[in-house]
This record gives sequence, C-alpha cells and structure tokens, in this order.
Amino acid sequence: FGSSNLGSSHCSSSTAPRLPMAAQQNNFLGTPIKVSTTLGEELEGELYCYDVSGSNSLILRQVLPNGLINYKWVRSNVVREVKVSGPPKSADEELPPINLAKAEERAAEAERQAAEGVETAQDEKADD
Repeated sequence: FGSSNLGSSHCSSSTAPRLPMAAQQNNFLGTPIKVSTTLGEELEGELYCYDVSGSNSLILRQVLPNGLINYKWVRSNVVREVKVSGPPKSADEELPPINLAKAEERAAEAERQAAEGVETAQDEKADD
C-alpha cells in the first residue's frame, strides 16, 4: 500500500542475512505510521496488523487520551500515502488480546453506516 513495499527486503548490504518473507513483514508491526486516505482522512497509530492476500487491509492501533486503545480498520484501496513516524516497538512486547466478535460487530456497523451514507447521498443527488 502507498509507496511502501511490505514484502520486499530492506537490507542495503548483500552480506545482510536473508529472512523468510513472514519475518521480513513482521518487522513493520508496531511501527508508528501516518496514513493519508483518498477520502481526505489523516490517520495515525501503530501498525497493528495487515493482510495483503485476504482482506487487503491494515489495522492501526491508536492510544486514546484517556488511556483506552482504539483499533482502526483501513482497506488498502483507500490508502493514498503511508509515512513512518518513528521506530517500531520491541518485538518481544506482548500484544493485547482482541475480542474478534466485538471487532466484527463494529466493522459491520461501520459498513452499514457507510452504506447508509452512500444511499443518502444518492437519494439527495436523485432529488436534484
């Protein structure tokens, strides 16, 4: 997504050890990034996970001012640009568990709201 190629090796020396593809890709997890979307949104957070072969999306982990954690799901087709804003977190840091059922509910609700917004915009355009 963006100008980054998550699947390529970022070693500049031919003597650098070659890592398996999965290990190379995991080097990006925990990296603070800024994502600009084609919809004009500017999102910021840690790269929590990404899936280029299935859902073609990424999840940002955002720490809120009240200390709670928010996860933002972004489809790669709306990503215009990705910028790294700091070094990745330590690989040995334990990640918090995710309630997948709750995440699926929130995703379905967000998609429903987005579909309603599209329908409303189409209805308004038809009224013109």
